[in-house]
Amino acid sequence: MDYKNSIQAIDYLANKYTYNTNEVNKMAILKLLFFAERYHLRKYGCMITDDTFYAMKHGPVASGARNILYFDDIDTDNEYAQEILENKNQYNFVSKKNLSTEDYDYLSETDKEALDFAIEKFGHLSKWDLVNETHKYPEWKKFERDFSSHSGHRENINIDDLFSDNVSEDDPYKCIPMELVEFSKEFYKTGF
Repeated sequence: MDYKNSIQAIDYLANKYTYNTNEVNKMAILKLLFFAERYHLRKYGCMITDDTFYAMKHGPVASGARNILYFDDIDTDNEYAQEILENKNQYNFVSKKNLSTEDYDYLSETDKEALDFAIEKFGHLSKWDLVNETHKYPEWKKFERDFSSHSGHRENINIDDLFSDNVSEDDPYKCIPMELVEFSKEFYKTGF
């Protein structure tokens, strides 16, 4: 996992998420990051953060990004995170800097494109609406029955599942042609 890249991706989303202008909800940002990672993987065959995703009761969670937001992982670049992010409480944080798009030097143009996609398509939703939206996708839905009886556990999401199609006709990911998704999947698996 690339921690500086992840920290900047979190901050980028926090600065553009318009649902609450004061403090940013951690769960909302984790859901937006999932949507951005899904887009980037499907379109470009690689992830923004190379994080590990888990299905949990409230949807997919990027494990490393979650640790960054809670400042509770000694493996993260906590000093860099604390320069940019401030932990307000268990549920919220704030961005300390109002960076311009060009200031995110660890994010590629395609990373920013994917993050902008997440904001454009989902950034108007509350944290609970974002949770409900993530529950529509097959990579979470396959574990749905498990969470009705075991709310505290997590299941490892197979990254290949992010290439699966949503059954909804209005799925925002339909903007990526299926041929490109198949190509990206092959590239992700083989590197060619």
